[in-house]
Amino acid sequence: MSATLEKIEDSRTRKGFVELFFSGGEHLRCSAGDAADLALCTGMELSDAALESLRESCALSSAKEHAARLLSYRAMSRGELKRKLCEKGETPENAEAAVEWLSGMGLMDELSYAKSVVRYCMGKGWGEARIKQEFYRRFVPREYWDEALCELTGEDEAIERFVERRLAGKTPDRRELKKITDALLRRGYSWEQVKDATARYIDNCEDEY
Repeated sequence: MSATLEKIEDSRTRKGFVELFFSGGEHLRCSAGDAADLALCTGMELSDAALESLRESCALSSAKEHAARLLSYRAMSRGELKRKLCEKGETPENAEAAVEWLSGMGLMDELSYAKSVVRYCMGKGWGEARIKQEFYRRFVPREYWDEALCELTGEDEAIERFVERRLAGKTPDRRELKKITDALLRRGYSWEQVKDATARYIDNCEDEY
């Protein structure tokens, strides 16, 4: 059995892609580059094996284009990009191949991405433990965590600003102190950091009286 390629036209929705229409109603979309490499033309007869190979090539081209588009929106780790591609319907094999393709072009740098995550979290006022949660959520490989965390600075100052904003110069009672402590722990700061910061704040309040 075989299928005849009846029509080729530029895709209206994917730049750099063409639409392929076959006898029997099958419709495929592939990159213009792949179409040229395969010398596709109207009237061409494709065997079942050739058509299946074309389907696989089209699916891979689509996954690569999809991956490049997602990465253009924002940087992400390899693992995060693979997950997003699979969620959007790409096969795990094509998702992996698309990520390898982007990495081979130097468009994915796990360490630089990990450092950008640290800077983002610092801007949110988060501490080390919360940053590690974010690394895990974003599939940042563990071998980059320690080096990326060297970017983390100013934790004590961030804690002090948080306490000062919440208390506005008041001496906290036990209930207020617990609320602030719990909030800072959720932000990823250690118990020792929080305890020291609140103690400094209380000492400063007492010095003013």
